[in-house]
Amino acid sequence: MSSRRPTRTSTPYALARRVSAIPQAPPPKGSSFHRKAHRDLSMANVGPGTNDTQFFICTTRKKWLDDKHVVFRQVVEEYDVLKAVENVGSGSRQTSRQVVITDCDRLQI
Repeated sequence: MSSRRPTRTSTPYALARRVSAIPQAPPPKGSSFHRKAHRDLSMANVGPGTNDTQFFICTTRKKWLDDKHVVFRQVVEEYDVLKAVENVGSGSRQTSRQVVITDCDRLQI
């Protein structure tokens, strides 16, 4: 049983986190710009004059994102969990039910 506190969110982007970024840092070695694929974990700057980034996972093709954001990794396991979170979302970015993520951990590769 995990002692971690659940993460609660009111948007379908439950797997995204806001984190502080290093301004004007070069792209990490081995990273690439957004490819024309789904399941990529990507990063976008929140806006001009900010030091915040948003991490997101696209579950379908988003043509307007191609070549605009850094891709770090790709979802390789538990894709069904990501799809379950997506299924309670809507076009208004509000979820039909509360999404709670518990017992999350890093995959050792």
